[in-house]
Amino acid sequence: MKNKKIIFFSNFLTPYQKDFLSEVSILSSVSAVFSEKKIINLPWKISKHKNFYNISNLSEKKKELFYQKLFKNFQPNVILIGGYKIKDLLKIIKFFFKKKIKIYFFLEKPKNNFFFGLILKKFYLFIFFKFFKINGIFAVGKSAENYYKKICNNVFNLPYSINGDDYKKIKFSKYPKKIKFIFIGQLIDRKNINLLLKSFEILNNTIYGGRIYLTIVGDGPARNKIKQLSKIHTNLKYQGFVSQNQLKKIIYQHHILILPSKKEGWGVVVNQAMASGLCLIISKKIEIYKDFFKENINGVSINNSVESLCEKMIYLIKNTNKVEIMGKNNYQYFFKSKLNVKNSVKYFLSKI
Repeated sequence: MKNKKIIFFSNFLTPYQKDFLSEVSILSSVSAVFSEKKIINLPWKISKHKNFYNISNLSEKKKELFYQKLFKNFQPNVILIGGYKIKDLLKIIKFFFKKKIKIYFFLEKPKNNFFFGLILKKFYLFIFFKFFKINGIFAVGKSAENYYKKICNNVFNLPYSINGDDYKKIKFSKYPKKIKFIFIGQLIDRKNINLLLKSFEILNNTIYGGRIYLTIVGDGPARNKIKQLSKIHTNLKYQGFVSQNQLKKIIYQHHILILPSKKEGWGVVVNQAMASGLCLIISKKIEIYKDFFKENINGVSINNSVESLCEKMIYLIKNTNKVEIMGKNNYQYFFKSKLNVKNSVKYFLSKI
């Protein structure tokens, strides 16, 4: 595997990308190039790596020189492209296609609420891949795999993965006085944060109010509303945006992750929760639900209504023994699956 020299291209460096690339670098040579610096509401501070480059400040001419120098010094035999919307995509493809380097994509299923929009994207990708003879696609989840199989012959299911070694498994008291729920993510409409807040307020005004504790981690437009609610409700804690090291310490202090998103290309916070043995309440709309999730084995699912979320929260408050069992199931599944970066990278390297 060490003879494989891989260059990864993407817009941003994310924590899960760093986990993946760091694991790849143990078994092969890897370099990474990023075309933008920041993601709105996600100001990650990730330590620098000698083979990771951010070229957002380079002019078009200097980017051309950069690609030439990178090719000459690194001599790659594989290019992995993390998205079809990255800056300079066509320029990157043309440059390495001419050098006869293997080119793979690492893609989520396109996000589009309109059927016609999805058809246009599929046609665009089909023409693009066929013209440049892309060697394969690593698809994030089963839905993405099925989608891209209609475009490309070599498609492999490779979900996003994280390094679970630094996550601590929760210590579950048999009958906790309060069930601790946690939400992690951008505080935006797509994440359905308002549905979560409405459900929490409704339950707080019932006999179950004394049994729940909710932590919200993240940043976005809903932050002020959450701050105000946390002043009214002592069992609601707003943490704001936290570093990955802080997040690892926060997660395992909880019992259940809630992810009620209207749509997700995957849902990496689910990986993080599973690595700490949390039970799950997740939307049926997110891609990770379609891959492996089994009702009452990994957790419970919701249909994105306040009634559904309240019902499932009450169910788990009443059945803490099931919360513990489902959390254990998730912990065991995580470490043997491709959600764990060690397994993910071995699979990836076997296919390129």
